[in-house]
Amino acid sequence: MMLVPTLPVFVREQSESLALASVILAAAAAGGLLANLPSGALVGRFGERSGFLGGIALSAAGTAGLALPGGLWLAFASCLAAGAGQSSRLLARQSYARRVIGPSIRGRLMALYGGLGRAALLIGPLAGGLLGQAIGLKPTFLVAAGLMLAALIQGSLAGGRVSSVSRSRTSAHTARSVYAQVVRRHGPIIALAGLGQLGAAVVRFGRLIVIPLYGREVLGLGIDEIGFVVAMASGLDLALFPVAGWTMDRFGRLYAIVPSFVLLSIGLMTLPLAHSYWGLVAVSVLIGLGNGLGSGTMLTMSTDLAPADSPAEFLSMVRLLADLGRIAGPLVVGIIGQYFSLGTSAIVLGVVGVATAVLFAQGIGESGNR
Repeated sequence: MMLVPTLPVFVREQSESLALASVILAAAAAGGLLANLPSGALVGRFGERSGFLGGIALSAAGTAGLALPGGLWLAFASCLAAGAGQSSRLLARQSYARRVIGPSIRGRLMALYGGLGRAALLIGPLAGGLLGQAIGLKPTFLVAAGLMLAALIQGSLAGGRVSSVSRSRTSAHTARSVYAQVVRRHGPIIALAGLGQLGAAVVRFGRLIVIPLYGREVLGLGIDEIGFVVAMASGLDLALFPVAGWTMDRFGRLYAIVPSFVLLSIGLMTLPLAHSYWGLVAVSVLIGLGNGLGSGTMLTMSTDLAPADSPAEFLSMVRLLADLGRIAGPLVVGIIGQYFSLGTSAIVLGVVGVATAVLFAQGIGESGNR
């Protein structure tokens, strides 16, 4: 998260082409997308611990590579590696949770994961920005890589206290055959869960684009005003993760998922009605409330649905569709906003949110008792 404010500036300094800079910045998301299925196979073969530590090592190497004098191609490869490493460690963590954490407390654990990610998104950019200003961009990348290396060493030393299951396979029992078996047994639920995750990602990542753009392009707000609006929504989002976890474990997953996307959708659909700074604040607070109530819900739902014999492979396929949504969300905002309006983009995101809530409620149903 320390790279959020520093990486775009660094890449832009290396390239005169904004389009080329955008391609390099998208490499991290592309790395995660491409690494999902291979990560699932590796975690299934060698165990969660190996996948988690390997992911940290790959992310650390990619982050450190940004500090080397290799030009734009090295920057692209480094971002790709960092994104792939993140995919591996997130998948390993989720597979481990499926194996050792019971459904009765899984919602709170996954909401905690979501809360920690939100906290990192608040603290990391601040630390990265301060360091980048104080010591320079490339040294900041080395600091970030050093922190990952410290986490890798700590995880390696904890080997005797952290268990992990790996499955020995013969040459005939390849990763491809395992994936084929998982699809045959669980194809319909993979498709439903993946489609739900895709819709959720479109709404969540699209909102991160449409609110700042609407404030700037439509309302003519300053960067500081937009930053305050986003910070308010993010703070509320972060504060509500305990509520999301408790709700999922006490009442059921749908009692958090459906209200979350209903509130998100209402907020997005009313964005065109915001004609002032305080109107945008009100809409953003509602959206932050909805997103906060959904903290950890997608992780919990997919973990509940994952089969006990091949959780990593199942989760990797669901994550593949979710990552497509991460890319599609900003594209929806940009394309519709270009040809129609940003208000229309927000309404479309709201419609996707309603459809996602219906899909989870009617198509998938409650997963906590499975």
